[in-house]
Amino acid sequence: MDNHEQWIQRICDNGRKLIEEGHENAREFELKINELLNAWTELKDAVEERRRRLAEAERAHQYLY
Repeated sequence: MDNHEQWIQRICDNGRKLIEEGHENAREFELKINELLNAWTELKDAVEERRRRLAEAERAHQYLY
């Protein structure tokens, strides 16, 4: 996940640069950047939730055995 974060940031930065330069597809780039960032946030949240559930399951397993 950490390695991918750098790439996502780089992609967003490149898109923002194109927007600032007045690219003809600037509005679409802005939408796609927002979509990517929202999806990335959802993925990170899902990963964190999974880690939390795995930790709970491990504690339960240790308790039972």
